[in-house]
Amino acid sequence: MNTSLLLITCLFAGVALSSLSRANALTADEQTNNFFARGVAAERRGEMDVAERCYALTVRANPSHAEALDRLKDLQETRESLLSGIFRHPSLNAIHHGKEPTSSRDTSITPFIWKKEKGAFESVQYDFSEPKVVDGCGVFWLQDGGTVKLPAFWKVLFLDDAGFWMPVDATPAPPLADGWNDVRFTPLLTKGLRLLVQLDWESTAGFLEWKISTSSVAPVAPHFPGELWLDEQLPISTKVPSSPTGNVLVYRVNRYHNDMEAKGTQILLNGQPCSRYLFAHAESEVKFHVPPGYTRFSAVAMGPQWVGKGGNYSWYHAVLANDQPLFEGPSLTVSTGKRYSVDVELPPGTETITLLTKTKNGIAYDHSIWAHPRLIAGSATQPCSPETEARLAQLADDFQAAGAGAAEAVYQDAMQDLKTKYLAAINQALSEARQAGQAIVATTLQEEGSKISSGTEMPAEDDPQVPDSLKKLRGIYRAEAAKAAQAHAASLKPLLDRYDAELAALEATLAALPGDLATVQVARQRIAGRSGNP
Repeated sequence: MNTSLLLITCLFAGVALSSLSRANALTADEQTNNFFARGVAAERRGEMDVAERCYALTVRANPSHAEALDRLKDLQETRESLLSGIFRHPSLNAIHHGKEPTSSRDTSITPFIWKKEKGAFESVQYDFSEPKVVDGCGVFWLQDGGTVKLPAFWKVLFLDDAGFWMPVDATPAPPLADGWNDVRFTPLLTKGLRLLVQLDWESTAGFLEWKISTSSVAPVAPHFPGELWLDEQLPISTKVPSSPTGNVLVYRVNRYHNDMEAKGTQILLNGQPCSRYLFAHAESEVKFHVPPGYTRFSAVAMGPQWVGKGGNYSWYHAVLANDQPLFEGPSLTVSTGKRYSVDVELPPGTETITLLTKTKNGIAYDHSIWAHPRLIAGSATQPCSPETEARLAQLADDFQAAGAGAAEAVYQDAMQDLKTKYLAAINQALSEARQAGQAIVATTLQEEGSKISSGTEMPAEDDPQVPDSLKKLRGIYRAEAAKAAQAHAASLKPLLDRYDAELAALEATLAALPGDLATVQVARQRIAGRSGNP
């Protein structure tokens, strides 16, 4: 017991004894009201041990005091819950009290509210004293009309037999106000559930109730995905630099820098919005546990999606395994579109992986991104049978033969034709700028043509200094590129749906073959995430 808790306990003991010594001077009702009022006050202060004893004294004075009995029961039932995070009203009763909120602004219920940096990745969890079979949970989010708003997204993990937090086999829908946000998953036996949230960049988040659904159905073997995405894991530790301007620099999950989000800037991967990534200002250090069976790490190391004024920024991405150097990539700069793939084998016995962004020139604070970060189950510990490998190869060939290859060729031809027309338009604008004596505009257009010809991707957002003539041409190019991408996606969708259905049917037959199952699951996740050709 720490000093402050010991002091609170001792002070309370004095209060309780003093109250009892004066009992003869109070009526029974006065005694009851006195104890109960002290309990309510203590609960509001977050002093749960004090509150529980006050309610116990209330019940001793009046065994039929219904509200004291209810509060005492709530505190005793939720004492097993372990909270992580800092919150405004540190009340176990705010996590699970059994009350039905009337709305997301129900002021009659004490809420749970995270109180860390806005935009931070936060959690809270139940640690059960005995394993329970659970098959779902529901959250009633708080939205007070002020600084507490709905989180950007939420996820649910369970504690497996080895003591690692793994995602349940269901993805929650986006958070909604004024109602229960439920997620159902396959019944599993566990000693804990964890709720992860990404706070919005301009607010904090909280909830009025988090209820757990237990099940009488026999649990099934836990689902261990072939790819464990790190945006579904709470880091062991995170470090980002201190800002010289006083801005809050934070680790963020699937959310970009505040100013960039305000401008509508997105993280793009291969010209498409990327929905799964880790963001932190360089220099940064983020460490994760590596559960058994995962033997590879894969991601795309990226620079910013926006270039600020000035600054000779340069940094690189690196990976540590058990705090030992494993990978170091080339330098990145603030030029948009710079990236490289990271795909490394983890040494046997790897328990932790650390993702680093380190500066090359001592200048920090710029944007660093790990796109599609995930741990991959290794074939060395979970081999896939030759029969399943052959079936997967056949399905991939069928997918290409059914039209995927042709659709890809059509898309590439369309993009090449668009690029050719764009370069022709650039050259025409360059000629006109030179004839008009617009030297700066001409130089900018010439640089644009050189970049596009060399394969450099067009930035997602124009810098304010870009001439209006170039902005107009880029706008036309982006609109046509988006149309081509939409047409490509539309042509692939029925093929991808059919391909996924074939994989799902194959997956259903592989429960007794963990290596085969993991390999098929990886293939399905690639389809779902549109992360590349099968």
